[in-house]
Amino acid sequence: MARSLSRSGTAQGKVAKSARPKVTSNQVITGTGEMTELNQRETNLLNTLKVSKYSHKELQSLLADATKDNRLDFADGIQEIIDQQYPQLVENSTSENDKGYSATFKGKTRDFGKVVHAYIWLIESMIDHLPSAPEVLLNDHVFQQTVAHGKRGARYFAQSPEALFPSDSERSGDPRKSHRLKNGWFINLNLSTEQKDERLFALANACALHQGIDWSWTAVSDAQISLDELLASFGLLPKRTGNPDETNSR
Repeated sequence: MARSLSRSGTAQGKVAKSARPKVTSNQVITGTGEMTELNQRETNLLNTLKVSKYSHKELQSLLADATKDNRLDFADGIQEIIDQQYPQLVENSTSENDKGYSATFKGKTRDFGKVVHAYIWLIESMIDHLPSAPEVLLNDHVFQQTVAHGKRGARYFAQSPEALFPSDSERSGDPRKSHRLKNGWFINLNLSTEQKDERLFALANACALHQGIDWSWTAVSDAQISLDELLASFGLLPKRTGNPDETNSR
């Protein structure tokens, strides 16, 4: 029987809206209930966007720029304005990635309007706990096999968008497909929610972090993964098919 590694854990959910303090126009609330300041330029721009009729395309462009610059609080503010001013478009495009999620790392919980923002925040938080310097890990064979690369050649961490998508200039040139981290790495965002969860789990293992204890998020349902399944996802072990008992009895 394969030894099981728990991926369930108890996600520390969102702070109840009724318990949150009143927020002024230049403040945002983190998942721990603390308020952080937007810079003055962002505050002024959000106030202008609220009363002006910018097109949906223009707001989406601002949202993409804010996400690219790692200003996730500002990005969530823009997303709220899009939701308010273009509810029909939001309703028609709603998916699993647009429902609002919470993420927890080392006891700190934050709420995000999009799953990709939660993913970026968790990646950034985990990177700070890497056992070696980033430039060392990107040249480390084990880290490359288990975290940075997928079994079919997919690349998840690299030093440039071109290195993430070496044979696809269209994706490497699309700012929505990758994101530059604070340490200079680029991460692949062209992933399903399940693939994002798998990358978080792999990076957490490299950092000796445990899901449900050190980190969690609400983007996927609770699940269990066996050691064999984990190794297979890294391409280090072929996935087993059929009933092994039936195979052995033949």
